[in-house]
Amino acid sequence: WGDLFVTPSETAVASTSVIAQMRGRAVHRALQLGARAPRWEQIDATLAAEFPALASTLRAACAQEARALIEDDSLREWFDARRYDRAENELPILYRDGEREVYGVIDRLVFRGSEICLLDYKSQAPATAAELASLSARYAAQLRMYASGVQRAWPACTVRALLLFTGNRQVAEIALGE
Repeated sequence: WGDLFVTPSETAVASTSVIAQMRGRAVHRALQLGARAPRWEQIDATLAAEFPALASTLRAACAQEARALIEDDSLREWFDARRYDRAENELPILYRDGEREVYGVIDRLVFRGSEICLLDYKSQAPATAAELASLSARYAAQLRMYASGVQRAWPACTVRALLLFTGNRQVAEIALGE
């Protein structure tokens, strides 16, 4: 019978995990909308409609986090349309790598001349420098697979892969070709 019941601490962890996932999706959605046309009142309304289970204060915090990223001077090269040729958000990618299919959704691609910057948003809580290095290593294989697919689609371009940690507005570039 013990396996049929969940302890309060297990329930809290599961609940926290679900909220963290919803929060991450809300930050991603706010970035997607804000990067196209930063009309923050409309973005707040969209988040309320799409994420009704999130508390209004948490939705507002997600929108504010996205706004802080988009308006951060150090990140303008990826969010200010005057600084690039074009950008795509939530771009699905599918290709074969030997016997396996690689599928994913790229958070943002920014095209500038013959360079393409692939951005993958990570919305976990703000991390220290050491934690950022560890998290970057953890996501490196995923970004390399995405970059390989982008390189196949645009072989004449140079591809860069970047992790954008939304909680503390830090960028980590992933070395490709390893």
